[in-house]
Amino acid sequence: MEVSNDQQDFPSKNLQRRPSYGDAVSMSKSSPQLKWDLLRRRVKLNTTPAHGVGNAHTGMRSILKRGISKTSIAGSENREQQEKPQYQNTYQLAPYKPFNVSQVTEAIQDILESLLREQEYDVTRISKMTKRITEAVKTRVKSMRFTRYKIVVHTVMGSKMNQGIEIGSRGLWNQDTDSSASYFYENRELFAVVTVYGIYYE
Repeated sequence: MEVSNDQQDFPSKNLQRRPSYGDAVSMSKSSPQLKWDLLRRRVKLNTTPAHGVGNAHTGMRSILKRGISKTSIAGSENREQQEKPQYQNTYQLAPYKPFNVSQVTEAIQDILESLLREQEYDVTRISKMTKRITEAVKTRVKSMRFTRYKIVVHTVMGSKMNQGIEIGSRGLWNQDTDSSASYFYENRELFAVVTVYGIYYE
């Protein structure tokens, strides 16, 4: 049997084949349009369809959005660091206005008498009352403006049942600048002890 390779029986046709992904890679890489087509095709292939529809532009926007958000956050942090003022050391070793023990004691007495004069002991409300007294005393003492002093308020409350109680504290401080003020109050049903510590910091 003879097999003829005569091209006249099978005339050639000028068919143009659409370039594939492999052809695009082998083309010149310096073309901007080619780079954009490759990037768009990769995004389209890697994008997960949402509700059955894939969108390459959506994936591209999400990538750009993540990059912009990270850049903006880093930029804002750098601006805050640059705008933060740098203060010089004052070399101040002693307070301008020392902690006034008598003034603070009078403030504690005034608050306790106004809040506990007719107050009855209630185990369900004593915790809130203790916090209320502590905040009131701290606010009053801070309004006296003892400059560069940290204020610590300690409050103890309980019912009067002819029991004995001892309250103590211990700390490390500077006896020349730091001090404390305390006041004890009682009515027919309860007692309260409030101590305020004024700690000077350089």
